Amino acid sequence: MTIVLCISGRIASGKSVLAQRVSAKLGWRTASFSQVLRSTALKRGNAQPTREDLQRIGTERIQDGWREFCSEVLERAGWRAGEGLVIDGVRHSAALDALSELVAPEPVALVFINASDESLAPRLKSKGIQDLGQLTAIEQDSTEREVTTDLVDRAALVVESENDPNSMAESVVSWVKKGMSSPPEPPAGGR
Repeated sequence: MTIVLCISGRIASGKSVLAQRVSAKLGWRTASFSQVLRSTALKRGNAQPTREDLQRIGTERIQDGWREFCSEVLERAGWRAGEGLVIDGVRHSAALDALSELVAPEPVALVFINASDESLAPRLKSKGIQDLGQLTAIEQDSTEREVTTDLVDRAALVVESENDPNSMAESVVSWVKKGMSSPPEPPAGGR
């Protein structure tokens, strides 16, 4: 089965790691919204953009239209109809809608990484975030707001960030291979 699998979740929840591991296990290409934003920043002469720079560029790209933005994500990945693809970093329902239109008739499914504050706390510094208070402030930005509201509700599958990345990836791969008909069994050994 071919599908465009989108990964979403809070900052530092493990989206990129999950996307890479799932794509490796399935032999699919990976695409990333953040790669497109970083490429845009580089074209503008900013080789090391901050989170704020990327959020500003993201807002600009959204104003130019979701279809164009999502088309560039697909093009950068070299995706072609009939191929599976894992897209890292879906942060808006409108992106999911645009992707669904662009890849039709291929199905699009959203996997959401559920991450508690406790599971995120040790990972924040690697993202340049000092504490949960700063994370809460960042999550109020328009580029982050839908992640914990609209997108979690639209997810076809929710995985727990407390599980190790290999277990999360195995759960997603198992679910995809079963035709995405029901949630996967919890990983052996639980959390």
